Amino acid sequence: MERVLKIDPANAGVRLRRVLDQSLGPQGAEVSVDGAPAGVWYDPDRNPWKRLAESDFEIAPALLRGKSSIRVDFTPRGGSWSIGELRAFSHVERLIGESPGKEK
Repeated sequence: MERVLKIDPANAGVRLRRVLDQSLGPQGAEVSVDGAPAGVWYDPDRNPWKRLAESDFEIAPALLRGKSSIRVDFTPRGGSWSIGELRAFSHVERLIGESPGKEK
């Protein structure tokens, strides 16, 4: 499973957030960013009554520097893997009152 996501090129790391279906049981996947390993995303919970949940995964800045988009691959590790929605949140440092895109 592959997704392309836009990110801020001035990021200091990125947080991925997915909506998953907990009724499918424990879920795990190896994550790679533009072909480089980024770690394992694992959610051990199973809940058939409160099925939808959010889960976060942090990507190290070294895999992201200067990029405005990333290709993220998920390789399930034995069992189910679900993504109802996937979003990328760039960690950026901004001065108070500074707006995105404003030159210093």
